[in-house]
Amino acid sequence: MKPLCGCSSAGRDVARAQLQHLLEQNERDNVTLLVVPFTNGGFPLAGDSLLYAVGADPHLDTVQMDSPAGALFFDSPTQLENFRVRLDLVEQAALTAGKSVEFIHRVTKDM
Repeated sequence: MKPLCGCSSAGRDVARAQLQHLLEQNERDNVTLLVVPFTNGGFPLAGDSLLYAVGADPHLDTVQMDSPAGALFFDSPTQLENFRVRLDLVEQAALTAGKSVEFIHRVTKDM
């Protein structure tokens, strides 16, 4: 089978190590790994890089989003609700946690 990443042997080794690292992090109690396969098509926030930081008090929640102009921060209740709705849609497009781990194991094996 042709490698999914289409990269050199060294590139495959790096990609495999990165995937293994994700699987290791997934073992942590505070980490849930979810994969949205390309076959699922587009989904909200595709291509965006963001961090939704949950505070001890919901008033402390903040979203940090990368942009070409630098980091953007969102913390108003309306903005946070909009991000929560979009993240819920991403989660609906993703494989379950168990299927996500199986998917990564399969990709790693096929590299």
